[in-house]
Amino acid sequence: MVATDSPQEEEFALLCLAGASAYEAFMFPDSIRKLNSLSNPMLFSGDESMQWKEGLLEFLLGVLYAADRPGRLLLKSPTNSFRVETLNGLFPDATFVVISREPVAVFKSTLAMWQRMWERYAFTPALSGRQLEEEVARARLAMEERLEAGLSSIPAQRCKAIRYEELVANPSATIRALCEKLNLADPDPLIPRVETYMAEHVRLAREAPLAKKTLRWIQERWKPLFEKYDYPSH
Repeated sequence: MVATDSPQEEEFALLCLAGASAYEAFMFPDSIRKLNSLSNPMLFSGDESMQWKEGLLEFLLGVLYAADRPGRLLLKSPTNSFRVETLNGLFPDATFVVISREPVAVFKSTLAMWQRMWERYAFTPALSGRQLEEEVARARLAMEERLEAGLSSIPAQRCKAIRYEELVANPSATIRALCEKLNLADPDPLIPRVETYMAEHVRLAREAPLAKKTLRWIQERWKPLFEKYDYPSH
């Protein structure tokens, strides 16, 4: 549930401030068909792109002001995969972390996320189950294509790929390796807080298993993802 005091992705702020956001699809389900055009400022008109950039900068400056202390912002939103070039232009010293996860788990989690959001926030009819599966499969491949294109111009010392499974299994070692690779601050003061959080927030799989036909379909449809990130497809 999205509440005023709950931690959320910056995309919710962009939905309110920037004029265009993929999360428009939470309220208007048909918008899921155009996640790329709602997420990538390079596809906006000149005025829309300027409004989006100003909205993002206004929000991030507000976060820094509210924190009232120096620090480096950590942005975590899947939609940023569509806009690496724009973010790199706005923040030339930014570093990028790519977190991969077993594709079937991603597929089930994404289906469940859209269904929960539509139950709570949709103003118009939701897509059927089969339509949603098709849009999730298509959007993930489009996102991967944009992510790969955007990262192609990022120097290796400013980009690091990690696995979700490794992060969950050993967050301390994964975060230390991440900070070392990207030349970030000493993570030692952060580690105890991370370990406490992980101990208190055990993630339990709640998504129902996929039907065998759907499982075979997504394994074939997302075969490039299984291969690229080295996950077994069966």
